[in-house]
Amino acid sequence: MFVLAVIVNIAFTQPTATLKIGTIYDPLPDTILVPVTCEAIDNPLTGNNLISSLGWYIAYHTSVLYAGEPGTPATFLNIHPGFSFLTNIVADNPLQGWNTILIICEYSAEIFPGEKYLDIQFTYSTGSSDLVWTGLEPFFTNMTDDEGNEFYLTLIDGYVGPYITEVPELKTETTKIWFDNGNISFNTETGGEFILFSLYGQQVMSAPVHPGFNMIPVKDKYAIYLVRIVTNNKAITQKIFIQ
Repeated sequence: MFVLAVIVNIAFTQPTATLKIGTIYDPLPDTILVPVTCEAIDNPLTGNNLISSLGWYIAYHTSVLYAGEPGTPATFLNIHPGFSFLTNIVADNPLQGWNTILIICEYSAEIFPGEKYLDIQFTYSTGSSDLVWTGLEPFFTNMTDDEGNEFYLTLIDGYVGPYITEVPELKTETTKIWFDNGNISFNTETGGEFILFSLYGQQVMSAPVHPGFNMIPVKDKYAIYLVRIVTNNKAITQKIFIQ
């Protein structure tokens, strides 16, 4: 299990939101409900929390969880009043053995921190699976406000399976990633690994991370990449434009 923070549209004037997939420890083999919640939301551009559209992609391991057959809708329960969702299950995305639930908002409303968007119904068998925010080429998980402004999103992955010992999160408010003069730079409290992916999940390069300030040189320019930093089994991922 890890925290996945995907940062979309790097601009301090953008609306911001944190979305979280729930964690279910030690479930019995049976039907389970995994919540998707709004942990935080702020929109200085409109002054409200209205959502006009969203495209969410949530992946799970098919040997552990079953949400339905590919090409059919997933089952949602306890949907937030005012919201209506369209859904479809996509097979072998982002990898073979993983399916992705596509979630599109048909009707939307205002939502506040601590409120739930919906519960996703799964059948749990055995073992463990992360529930991972992902994308479907050429799209990635996104959300816009009532005026069409795209949210700067922090996305927290979920987990279903046996209890595991928690470790400190890699805090997004203190881990800023930036590109300057041919280098990707960031600070972390502990060591780990730096991984650079293409926008569609192909690994481009990796490098070790040490505690403190890190500066990783990159050769490619004029492209959008996903930068993932993993420390203590936690991860932060940021979409970054290298120019």
